[in-house]
Amino acid sequence: MESDPLIKGYFSSVKDSIVSLHYTPGEFYLTMAMEFFLKCSFNFAGYLLSIFYIEVMGGLVDYLGVKHSYIITSITGLIIFTTIVLIENLIVHATLIITGFAVIAMLTFTSVRKAIILSTDLSNRSQGFSMFNVVLYISTIMFGLFSELLFYLQGVTMDAFKSFFYLFIGFYAISLFLGIFVSKLTRNWTDEKKIYEKGPLEIMREVINEKRFWRLSAVLSVSAIPIGTLYQSGFALPIYMEREIGDTSNYGIIIAVFALLIIILSPILTPLVEYFTIYECLIIGTVILGIAPLVFIFGASYYTIMAYVIITAIGGTIFECRVVDYSGYAGYPGREGIFFSLIAYTYSFGYIVTGIVGGIFLEKYCPEEGDKACWAMWYWIAGVDAIGALLFIVFRKYLEQPMNPHEPDPYIFSSHMH
Repeated sequence: MESDPLIKGYFSSVKDSIVSLHYTPGEFYLTMAMEFFLKCSFNFAGYLLSIFYIEVMGGLVDYLGVKHSYIITSITGLIIFTTIVLIENLIVHATLIITGFAVIAMLTFTSVRKAIILSTDLSNRSQGFSMFNVVLYISTIMFGLFSELLFYLQGVTMDAFKSFFYLFIGFYAISLFLGIFVSKLTRNWTDEKKIYEKGPLEIMREVINEKRFWRLSAVLSVSAIPIGTLYQSGFALPIYMEREIGDTSNYGIIIAVFALLIIILSPILTPLVEYFTIYECLIIGTVILGIAPLVFIFGASYYTIMAYVIITAIGGTIFECRVVDYSGYAGYPGREGIFFSLIAYTYSFGYIVTGIVGGIFLEKYCPEEGDKACWAMWYWIAGVDAIGALLFIVFRKYLEQPMNPHEPDPYIFSSHMH
């Protein structure tokens, strides 16, 4: 066959290239060894240390309390952005951002959620977490609009970024004021049970011996699947629009509509907890998220895209609000920070699911060039989400906690910690 010489030539070339490595300087083999050991240590240590420090930060919030966590976060933010404005040195900037923002992100992530626990009771906690979701999306929309305006007026320049830095300084100054003065007027932040005789590491060790900690970890691990499906609206959807419709000019409007729907639906759909358990709401939200991609059976158009966005917003609203809610009810007084810090895993894994699933199916069914069957991509995404729903259902007996907001949870309050 004519192809035989070509095939033989190819494999001969491969063999020659491999053999030629034998004559390379010893530094090449040293480099390969370094790659192995450094990469292994980076991958495994990075993963394990992220778990370790996230849990330590959760314990730190439990140790410090919400008020002091707010103050530390605000002061850290002020130091970072004031220094960035005053000192124009990239090494200094990188050091501050890498070290400081890790502290800010985890303290903020955990302390705000713990504050909701402290400032609500069992009758209105679910609505409190829903309003948390509302404020989150409002701030996202406002920042997006401000960014567009600032870049329009000043262009993507250093002056524009300095304007952002000054804005952040102002925000952290306001947060510091609220943390120091306004919290003095609140009952819960000053009365919370902080256990000073135990440090963050002791708190973490104590909590990870609790059965509920591992039960929550399992729930949040499964939750990464529907979260990954939810975020396809930001990852796969714009690429799909570009490759199937040939136009992404209206994507900004679509995402704005999505955010507005989340804001509107979050408080409206909260009363579902009166009719279903929080765990059942997680299942309902996951199922709805899996239904959304199936609308593309009707073809690619702005009608199907809007239908997808609306259904995704409904499912995402139910799921995101209740997964935070679930974490709140799983915790117990003085240890909420540790339990809330676990949610960081859900979103980290969710981003991985989004990237891997979306990337694989985009490449296979909706490539930039060649034959396309983009509708199949969405079916596979719905199928992956179905795995999450199935896991929730199959392991319900082991994972669900009877968390009715109007009745004490017998599982939670049976702990020796009470």
